[in-house]
Amino acid sequence: MVPRTELIGDSDRYVKAGSAVILRCVVRGALEPPSYIIWYHGTQQIFTESRRGWKTQLDRGAPDLDGDIHSTIGSLIIESTRKKDSGNYSCSPSNSPPITVSLHVINAKLSCEL
Repeated sequence: MVPRTELIGDSDRYVKAGSAVILRCVVRGALEPPSYIIWYHGTQQIFTESRRGWKTQLDRGAPDLDGDIHSTIGSLIIESTRKKDSGNYSCSPSNSPPITVSLHVINAKLSCEL
């Protein structure tokens, strides 16, 4: 079986500036769990230790929505989003293809008028 990477949630995410967001991807169908999942913002690798309030999490063998216990879930947690956090984020596991989610951070004032 060929491993595949899927997003949990929409491939386009809209959040208000200042709100928390969790981006998640799941690796399914791999014989072995990925040894790592690297997150990218555009082409830049994300190093959470240099970004205050950002965390990554790797859950191996976690049952996913389909009850598949051979899945691995990678999460990128941003505690307080800012406008400059908008853009494409890629979840890149060690053993399956990367997948991208677009994050759109909108100013709270503008969203009330829409």
